[in-house]
Amino acid sequence: MSGKKREIRFDFIRVTAMLAVVLFHMLGHISAEPYGAKWWIKSSLTLLFSASNGLYFLLSGKFNLAEKNSSEPLRFYIRRSVTVILPFLICSWICYLAETYMVGTEGSYVMELIRIYPSTHYWFVYELAGLLFWTPFFARAVKDIRLRDAAVLTLGVLAAQCLFVLLKDLGIYPGYEMPLMGWPLFYFVGGFADRVPEKWQKRVIAAGFVSLFLSLFQMRLLPDASHGLQDLSPRYFLLALALYYLLQKVPVKGRTEKAVSALSRNSYYVYLFHNTVITMMFSETLGIYDCLMPKTGTVMYLILTVFLSIAVSCLLGTVVRKILDLIPVR
Repeated sequence: MSGKKREIRFDFIRVTAMLAVVLFHMLGHISAEPYGAKWWIKSSLTLLFSASNGLYFLLSGKFNLAEKNSSEPLRFYIRRSVTVILPFLICSWICYLAETYMVGTEGSYVMELIRIYPSTHYWFVYELAGLLFWTPFFARAVKDIRLRDAAVLTLGVLAAQCLFVLLKDLGIYPGYEMPLMGWPLFYFVGGFADRVPEKWQKRVIAAGFVSLFLSLFQMRLLPDASHGLQDLSPRYFLLALALYYLLQKVPVKGRTEKAVSALSRNSYYVYLFHNTVITMMFSETLGIYDCLMPKTGTVMYLILTVFLSIAVSCLLGTVVRKILDLIPVR
């Protein structure tokens, strides 16, 4: 497979994850009576869209845990500072100013950065920054690890996570975790996931959607024992990995390829901006509600909000990206 096709399939995953993040944050505006048809649809979409976080970490591991990044850590840190940290600082500052105008905030931007943002949707950047720090020192090890050993390690961590989820359902939290548990496991697996043979990828896809149905039925039959279904449970991991493999098989050609490439370049900026843009577009402070439609949980409301948030976020992201492109980084 050519480099171009190989890249566009990962662009497609990135764009799909971007759309899923925005849709996931909008599903809360759609009400659904428990256990009706609408509830099943909303619950299914919630679990599917939540897998976007796992897709992002898998992609981050794939492209960062390359052997070349282990030879010059300083150059790697500089590049990632320009592509990850600086965009976050600029975009979060713009969002801080916008939110201060709309609702007012207590404290300064620096305090928000330290105390508040790690518990908002920006948590992803903080988690990724930690993973990027140790990337140059582990990239070569991940590159050289045998696929069989990597699979054994992954299964071992998943077994430990399974035990921890069970303990949480029983109301017990041990107070510690094993190394690689949680998001670092996605990042680690992203470094070797594409080396898995095709037949095993198909089995992962099947197992992932079995896990989706199991999660749905658990939400229906045991609603008080659903910890981790949208977070770090083994079933969530299988669903995210299944989507990672499945989305690579979707053909992307012609105009669709151009659109995917354009959206992919701005996907990180949509993640950084979209939440604030949604608040701005439909806030009573700006008076746009009355111009568009009442504040309702209709499907049209969802579609319009998603479209506007992505469009405005891409526009803002393009401006920031053009500015950052002026920084010479090799």
